[in-house]
Amino acid sequence: MNFLSPTITGNPIASAAAPVDPAAPVYAAALRVLPNLLEDAQRDWAALGMERLLVTPLSRFAQGRTITLPEGILFTTYATLRSDDRGEKVSRVRQIVQWLGSDFDGVLIVDEAHAMQNAGGGKGEGGDVAPSQQGRAGLGLQHALPGARVVHVSATGATTVANLAYAQRLGLWGGDDFPFSTRAEFVEAIEAGGVAAMEVLARDLRALGPYTARSLSFDGVEYELVEHELTPEQRRIYGAFAVIHNHLDAAMQAANITGDSGTLNRQAKSAARSAFQSAKQRFFGHLLTSMKTPTLTRSIEQDLQSGHSTVIQIVSTGEALMERRPTQEWNDVRVDITPREYVLDYLEHSFPVQLYEPFTDSEGNLSSRPVFRDGQPVESREAVARRTALIEKLASLPPVPGALDQIVQRFGTDMVAEVTGRSRRIVRKGERLMVEGRATSANLAETQAFMDDVKRILVFSDAGGTGRSYHAELSAPNTHLRVAGLLLPIWKRLPNESSRVYRLQTDDGERIIGRRVSAARAAGALATGVSTLTAQDAFNGLAGGRTMLDLPEGLHLRRVRVMGANRIELSGFTDTMRVRLTAYGLFHEIISWKLRMFVPTDASGPAVLAKIIERHPIQRISEREAS
Repeated sequence: MNFLSPTITGNPIASAAAPVDPAAPVYAAALRVLPNLLEDAQRDWAALGMERLLVTPLSRFAQGRTITLPEGILFTTYATLRSDDRGEKVSRVRQIVQWLGSDFDGVLIVDEAHAMQNAGGGKGEGGDVAPSQQGRAGLGLQHALPGARVVHVSATGATTVANLAYAQRLGLWGGDDFPFSTRAEFVEAIEAGGVAAMEVLARDLRALGPYTARSLSFDGVEYELVEHELTPEQRRIYGAFAVIHNHLDAAMQAANITGDSGTLNRQAKSAARSAFQSAKQRFFGHLLTSMKTPTLTRSIEQDLQSGHSTVIQIVSTGEALMERRPTQEWNDVRVDITPREYVLDYLEHSFPVQLYEPFTDSEGNLSSRPVFRDGQPVESREAVARRTALIEKLASLPPVPGALDQIVQRFGTDMVAEVTGRSRRIVRKGERLMVEGRATSANLAETQAFMDDVKRILVFSDAGGTGRSYHAELSAPNTHLRVAGLLLPIWKRLPNESSRVYRLQTDDGERIIGRRVSAARAAGALATGVSTLTAQDAFNGLAGGRTMLDLPEGLHLRRVRVMGANRIELSGFTDTMRVRLTAYGLFHEIISWKLRMFVPTDASGPAVLAKIIERHPIQRISEREAS
């Protein structure tokens, strides 16, 4: 659920396009997520012709000290704002209010407002959930400044109705003069109304003005699908790691965690499965992105030859693997620092090898319990042998370096600007691989080097992607065309409806942990794709039971189960259509005193369906779970 996004605004404020009077005093406060976004805020303010240093961080003033700025924009983060009173030192919220004054009627900008989504607390699986500190601080600041013009900015305004607790300035609750008396009453009413109520709420807020949802224009943006085909060597590596599934089940059976009759020790099985899934998720996420990186690097080389600049987004930097290495090894890294270590670490410490003995309880239920000898756990020889064989086999496989390390080592630090959160990285010095430290200010320097056209490749992670701008602005020397690459494992199962797929890098590996989108579903997701669906594809989708077609004049096609057989039924027809539909080749039966028409499911079916589609073109394609 993702309604009321991307922008929620409070009291009306002047348009951003309105001219700024340099002579007028400026008083405002801005909330951001990351402290390093101060540079971006100062840059944007200077672009309006204003003094850059008017944007001042709150961290410049110690907690409890009076803010001495005569005017300006106060910049702070959520982490700073949530500092409470400390003895004689007032909280950060009170410190801001004392500077602005309780009668402040300027602008309070709350960026990434969804970070305050737990401002009102709520109910969780474990009971009541207490409000978050930054949520309470954000609400407290709004309450202390009743005249402030609050602007909430978010790309994900709320994922649930209860998460709108921070947006009290929308005027949805608060007393008899508002639509709802309390926030709880508002949440209950909207949740009871479902998606329809949310749509009406968003529509009315947009019509009244306090909510606006803007979108970027994609005019001139080109998309290219770069497909990576697994090499035989990569298939062998992937297959070798995938066999852990089979060995895990066999080891649990050898250790008497499971048996022929089923699970004997649910707690042990759950622990083994949990440890495996955790290691698998980390490892295969790295493996999938690492395997497709060679194709990406070739694409980068072509882009550079064409005079373009490349911007690559990654998910993980792999720094956690580096932190496992002793510092004395950093000057000459000869050992394996690749995602494979996740699996080997799991096999060494979490693979189920402890022996369990079966027993029957007082109620006759067969279970198992751990075996101990002299206070020490006894290991299953077969499980240990399987673990040893797996470690030997996987350790002998060629390493697959992480995606970020491959890019940095291929093009070098002189060409690659790295904007990530890691404090160290592996670089090549001649024939050696060394661990090189990165200063906390490295991201700003790397970004500037890219924008100054000193470096032509920029790689960023989540830590460098929030609020940063790498586009070809005219004020920067680097005005080369930007080619953006998205390197993701893509392994979350797609939703049954309204699935949006972003795949710029694909390979066969995702099929094990994802779902392939049918041709019918893909056509339905594209604005112009409905007309490209052939009668044969439509027939195959209907016969498979997952596709449903909506036609003009209220006609619907779907697979149904009638008298023990699967049939393709056309519903919604009128009596005047019956003769024509029969002429197309449909047959009808009277079932429970109702005339029903069906498309033949034999070889003549596609031809009959083609006649229907020709007269009644497909308007909508939807998908359901197979019955």
